[in-house]
Amino acid sequence: MERAAAAEGVSRASGPCAAARAALVQAETEMRLESRRRALSRDYDEAGRLMSEARAAAEICAFQAGAARARVRARSGAAIRDLTAFLPRIHALARHAWDEESAEALLQAEVALGEAKTAFAQEDYERAGEAAERGQARLAGAVAGLNRAFDALHASPRRAAWKKWVRQTLSESGRTGRPVILVEDDAHNIIDVRAFTPAPEGRPLPPFPPIPLPRPKLPPRYPWPLSWIWRLLHWLWWWFRCRSMTKAQQVFNAMAATSCNPLTVPAPCIPFLYPDDGCWARAHEMCRLMINLGLSPRKVWIDHSPGYWLHVSTKNNPQCYVEWGWHVAPTLCVWGPKWFRTRRMVIDPSLFTTPVSEGTWKGVQGDPGATLTHTDASVFGHGGGTDPTYSSTNTVLAQYRLALQNRSIQVGPPPYANCP
Repeated sequence: MERAAAAEGVSRASGPCAAARAALVQAETEMRLESRRRALSRDYDEAGRLMSEARAAAEICAFQAGAARARVRARSGAAIRDLTAFLPRIHALARHAWDEESAEALLQAEVALGEAKTAFAQEDYERAGEAAERGQARLAGAVAGLNRAFDALHASPRRAAWKKWVRQTLSESGRTGRPVILVEDDAHNIIDVRAFTPAPEGRPLPPFPPIPLPRPKLPPRYPWPLSWIWRLLHWLWWWFRCRSMTKAQQVFNAMAATSCNPLTVPAPCIPFLYPDDGCWARAHEMCRLMINLGLSPRKVWIDHSPGYWLHVSTKNNPQCYVEWGWHVAPTLCVWGPKWFRTRRMVIDPSLFTTPVSEGTWKGVQGDPGATLTHTDASVFGHGGGTDPTYSSTNTVLAQYRLALQNRSIQVGPPPYANCP
């Protein structure tokens, strides 16, 4: 019973702990009754049986209470981590659209986070979870207030003059080479522009000096019979690494099945219903799942052309569209459409319900001049780099799971009925 008491079994597993307490009381009562009898007439068999039942019930009580305590600890710890990760981002955004109500909500969220961390350190996990959830609610209120402030800014009659000043500032920056800090929201609306003076000992700013690259050592050219044999062997190797269209659809369905519930967002789900951002982490996680299935995925990247944004209509954003500067998705080699031909099909559940060709994938993004780049599945970010342990992938996915959950709480879960 001591282990059950340490795990707060009365509150966490009331039924088994009450049964254990009752069995212990019966065993103690039987022991007292036997102790009052004469020494030769005492029989402790019944007391021993009751004591065994009490011990078994106490073990069940301790186990269930410990399991319940572990679940509460994990849930409160996850809530604290989410709040800790998201709070600095909202603070940074609040500096560009100050709102008294949002500032008060952010302060209350910080207080709740401190209370949650203190309670967690004291192993009071229920209070820690309650404080973290209260902080998340305050944070959602702050985000709603900031959205109202940004909407008011966009609707203000002074916005035309402000946009003219922004254009002049950016034009002057391009002419003089003086850097500026530009801040935009999820819809790529510019909300602030400020001059930036780098520290003398800071990192260099673009344009960067060219880096001399070593000349590659090309392999020796084979005589034409050997070169044709090599091409044939390479084609056969590539042919047998491809899959049928039916298999590609099965893989697509398996990826789409990992989509998050927008209100609960249980890890390790993939937030396909938040197409605004985070595509590089979604693509990397899908590649990991495909590799585990014995497949050989690659990635295709699309970059916008000058003067355009990638513009995609979607029912998973309240504005019914999203805009990107670039996007990425995994691809699979598929047989067809003709005999002895292969092509790469894009697996992108954030935009489609089936595998599509690279031309179709590019076409829905609204920029005819966009460029496609193919890379290996190991490339993680748009600028290069890898994530072999998938730690950065999990961090980015957790961030956008929380963004999906916050938006679903504020304006409702997707898909949105107002979108065509």
